[in-house]
Amino acid sequence: MAKPRPVGIALGPLLTIRGLDVAHSWVKLTLGVPIRRHTFILAVRAGKVPHEKIGGSLYFSTQGLYDWAASLNEKAS
Repeated sequence: MAKPRPVGIALGPLLTIRGLDVAHSWVKLTLGVPIRRHTFILAVRAGKVPHEKIGGSLYFSTQGLYDWAASLNEKAS
């Protein structure tokens, strides 16, 4: 079953979010996921959060972050 798209949040596959701090803020503020920065960083380093490293910087897509956050909710239920 497909996940419902969030209302009012534009999601896409393009790598539009640059950096751990910006990605963490987007997940926390836009999606409302109560996650500590350190926990988010550990998940990124463990390869659980989809991202790409380009020129020494980490890039994230809004769709990838949303899918990852949605998977947290599925695991908790």
